[in-house]
Amino acid sequence: MKHTFNWSASTGAAELVLKGEYEDETISEISRLMLDNMTRVTEVDDIKRFITKKDFTGKFRARRESTSTSPSGRHLGHYKALVASIDKSLSEGEQTKLRTFQSDITECYIGLINYAIKHKYSLERWKTIVNMMIYKEAGNVKIHRLRVIHLYEADLGFLWGAKWGQGMRKAVKDKTLHQGQYGGLPGRDCTSLTYLEELRFDYSLLTRYSFANFDNDATACYDRILCSIASLAGRKYGIHRDIIFIHAQTLEEAEFKLKTSTKISETAYKHCLKFPIHGTGQGSTNSPIIWCFISSVLFQSHGTKAHGMLFESPDGNMIVRFNMVGFVDDSTCITGGTKNDTLQDLIGKMRDDAQLWHDLLWCSGGKLELPKCGYHIVHYDFKDNGIPEMRHSPSESITLHNEHGDDVKIESKNIFQTRINLGHAKCPKSTGVTQMKRSTKTAVATTEMQ
Repeated sequence: MKHTFNWSASTGAAELVLKGEYEDETISEISRLMLDNMTRVTEVDDIKRFITKKDFTGKFRARRESTSTSPSGRHLGHYKALVASIDKSLSEGEQTKLRTFQSDITECYIGLINYAIKHKYSLERWKTIVNMMIYKEAGNVKIHRLRVIHLYEADLGFLWGAKWGQGMRKAVKDKTLHQGQYGGLPGRDCTSLTYLEELRFDYSLLTRYSFANFDNDATACYDRILCSIASLAGRKYGIHRDIIFIHAQTLEEAEFKLKTSTKISETAYKHCLKFPIHGTGQGSTNSPIIWCFISSVLFQSHGTKAHGMLFESPDGNMIVRFNMVGFVDDSTCITGGTKNDTLQDLIGKMRDDAQLWHDLLWCSGGKLELPKCGYHIVHYDFKDNGIPEMRHSPSESITLHNEHGDDVKIESKNIFQTRINLGHAKCPKSTGVTQMKRSTKTAVATTEMQ
């Protein structure tokens, strides 16, 4: 698909995908499933093309001046000064003069950006991106434990944040995103996912229906995003094609330099066919929204084939179905059993759902660290007197196929082993290390230090 759809998703094939009319018998069933869910859900280029003064002042007023940005030296403070409040102690004439300066310079910036949009041109200044490394763990300098942050020009970050933000707000308003994604959306946070997990356990304890949680460990989320897929997803949710084109052109032609503690490197590297560079990068203002759009498509694709889990009210008037929930790249496959399912039936369904998610993620450019994935199965055995008892360890392990077709064993956790998901400790039986125990230990240690 990297060759069929260019970086800006402007080919004829991309247009057919957005219309839901794309046909290609050579692609895999998984690729077909993902592309079927890339059909446009908004009017053509629904997001307005040009930026306004309201966009400019709103975005820069909200940004923190301490944010690292602009390799060219245009400090964020230069832009913040254009939206700052004028000192009331000055005379009315001086205040008016300063507001005029602010307005005139702002119009110049807006005019330059809109000129670039009109002619689908990425400024040369925008194509220099600086990489800096931060610790994932304090003091650990191993290369795989360093996080790469991308520093972009402040006005370019503003453009991307404004336009993808508009697309996000419209998608939330129109309810076109998958309801299982909680990362990058306004009004949602990771605590909702831990609450949903508690509700799943409570529902199972009340109904005695079996279910499985399969936690997925994705690697290098933003750095593995394929720009063609990001462009397709953006156009699906109404981002104007000219904005998409500038975004793709900038990343495809960008030069990446390295920032150290003392200077920025003289040499640079860039994308080429022999050594391709993918990903929209951590530090980009639109990366969280791009991943939200892509993961929503993948969640929807997964939901069409996955077994999922049904939650039903006692009177049967309300039914909710979940197949995937996630916060950015941390996601969980939820598989539920019915009253007639055996344990092996449930394990088989969970394996199919987990394999489907692995294949969809790989198809989009992502990757699962299968050895780091884990799962809990909650299953009940009934004694002769009808008393239910949660089975200690439903299975030893399951086998999934990685991207090369090799078998990978995923170990099962028993009901007393704790899973850590989004910093929340949970085990089906409360005798394990629960979140309350962890929080209590932290609180006691903090008190003793004080």
